[in-house]
Amino acid sequence: MQKTRIAVAGAGYIGQAHMGAAQASPTCTLSAIVDPSPTAVDVAVRAGVPLYRSLDALIAHDKPDGIVLATPNQLHVEHALQCIEAHVPQLLEKPIAPTVAEAQGLVDKIDATGATVLIGHHRAHSPIMAYPTYSDEDCYTVAGTFGSLSIPTMRMKTYRNEEDRSWWKPFDVSVAEMIRDDPIKLQMEHFGAVVRGEAKPIVSARDGLQNLKITEAIAEAAKSGRTVEIA
Repeated sequence: MQKTRIAVAGAGYIGQAHMGAAQASPTCTLSAIVDPSPTAVDVAVRAGVPLYRSLDALIAHDKPDGIVLATPNQLHVEHALQCIEAHVPQLLEKPIAPTVAEAQGLVDKIDATGATVLIGHHRAHSPIMAYPTYSDEDCYTVAGTFGSLSIPTMRMKTYRNEEDRSWWKPFDVSVAEMIRDDPIKLQMEHFGAVVRGEAKPIVSARDGLQNLKITEAIAEAAKSGRTVEIA
């Protein structure tokens, strides 16, 4: 199988994480890096791939199968539109845009053109969480009608049936079975499948828009002290 050629725009911390995932992938390969900064030269040399100073230069000289946009937030919309115009599938890092208004305009363009866009919310690809775990510590507990799930230890406390739900009866205690894995790696595999037309983005541009709406609403509510409705 010929590997899917992925270029990464943005040679910062998250960009380099995507580069490593592409290099280690069994189905994708890192084809090029795009970044105008002097420090990107060393990154490209270490990766053993060509370096381009702009997306235009990359697309003109070595158009990849897909592009990861890990550029500064204020450039997300501009770069996303360049990829759309070039008909290149893209993994656009979060946030989708600096503002909801800009994000809405981008989503409208994506809807109108049918462009292929995966938003880089990597935890959506994680079987668990993207950080180290300890056998005796949890940071989240999700409680429900029949018990609770603690994360990231995945300890479950449940009642077997409705009549057992009582202050006076003990829980059944177990650990949810799962495979821990790197979500950046899994996201790259998913992006490759999206580029090849084998899968639909599990985090769409419209999902990215909704996430940004919620984030802006939280900030506005904290600032104003009032409830903010989300359309």
